[in-house]
Amino acid sequence: MDLYLNVKKVIQDNHMIAAGDHVVLGLSGGADSVCLTLCLARLRTSLTYRLSAVHVHHGIRGEEADRDAAFARKLCERLGIPFELCFVDVPSYVREHGSSWEEAGRILRYRMLDDVCARDGAILALAHHMDDQAETVLMNLCRGTGIRGLGGIPAVHGNRIRPLLFVRRSEITAWLQQAGQDWIEDGSNASDEYTRNRIRRELVPWMTEKVNVRSVEHISSLAAQVRELDDYLESEAQRLMQSCIFRDGEDLLVSKVTLRGLPTALRGRILQRSAEMCAGAARDITSRHLEALDHLVLGDAGRKLDLPYGLAVYGEKDVLRFCRKQKDNGNIGKAGHADLSSVWTIRTEIFDYSGQKIPENKYTKWFDYAKIKGTVQIRARKSGDRFALAGGGHKEVRRWMIDEGIPAGQRDQIPLLVDAEDHVLWIVGHRMNAAYQVTEKTEKILAVTAEYRE
Repeated sequence: MDLYLNVKKVIQDNHMIAAGDHVVLGLSGGADSVCLTLCLARLRTSLTYRLSAVHVHHGIRGEEADRDAAFARKLCERLGIPFELCFVDVPSYVREHGSSWEEAGRILRYRMLDDVCARDGAILALAHHMDDQAETVLMNLCRGTGIRGLGGIPAVHGNRIRPLLFVRRSEITAWLQQAGQDWIEDGSNASDEYTRNRIRRELVPWMTEKVNVRSVEHISSLAAQVRELDDYLESEAQRLMQSCIFRDGEDLLVSKVTLRGLPTALRGRILQRSAEMCAGAARDITSRHLEALDHLVLGDAGRKLDLPYGLAVYGEKDVLRFCRKQKDNGNIGKAGHADLSSVWTIRTEIFDYSGQKIPENKYTKWFDYAKIKGTVQIRARKSGDRFALAGGGHKEVRRWMIDEGIPAGQRDQIPLLVDAEDHVLWIVGHRMNAAYQVTEKTEKILAVTAEYRE
């Protein structure tokens, strides 16, 4: 089948472009993007879509980059395709973020292309081909990956389409040569400095020559099958999440009973999505974290796991509780107020004591001002915290919370009032340290009121 007809079939079979769509083509000037440009230019009449092209100048490679931009512009002028040249500053990004030149270029290029598509309400057409797919799968496999990474590059993802994903690089160059169409060779592609280039220039040729001449096709086929499996697992996970995930205020509760009855693959997928729902991101949630979460599901209650993005997960009797870890707050002074994550407001007042009746209010406590060392502040609990008992002796805050039956997922959300020497004065809303109680010898009072805001 002619490459042009192959691309048309891929577009139609995968419903990549609808009549009236605006397609923005990422045009680098390389063989793959030139091939896609010719195909999409020829198809725009029969498939009735608008086509424009964007070339991203990375601010590196000097005259060579200027040559690429001029080539892309001239090609579009010949084909009657609206052309836009955009500039990004890769060197500045590398200096600011410490990333590689390759990674910086990729991030800024996609950011620019996405911005153009968002502005124009367009679909983004990218020229990744079958060899790119094989290289991506191999790179993911070598770096460590899961099912999604083995699925490689999707043909359609959001507003991004890749019509050449099932075409070999050799087919592309042969087709261009037959058509008498030249293209630009990026000098960086011949360098072994980048990992992908080494896979392209060394590993893939070795596999093709020494293992199987159709290695690339087989890897691409595997990626397509794995992606179908990944899509199925995702749809099943989403279906099950409707009945096993609940909200408790800002916390996310996941049924341990439901999870225990599921295959490991589905259980891991739901745990990953749960963390993502609570954190708003999942990139830093690794397989190691998922294994630890699985242990919480299968293990006894009372265990805790810290995750990236400031998340804490508590294994309670019947559920896992995903919540944000409470951060220590700054000083509130001996008179003033402070907000705790927009939930608690603490107000303090200092006055002389002359035998007034102490209020019986769980969220207002009076302390002997003279016994307090330095400035008081609010923080979350930590290991070793303890307080004095009225009958003598001390008790750890951790043990008190367990004895009181406070759910593990709520323990870090209860603020503690401490002094400058980090002595616990009050478990806010609960117990106060007997050592700071008001007595007949008290001369000044520090009154503290805690208000919980919904």
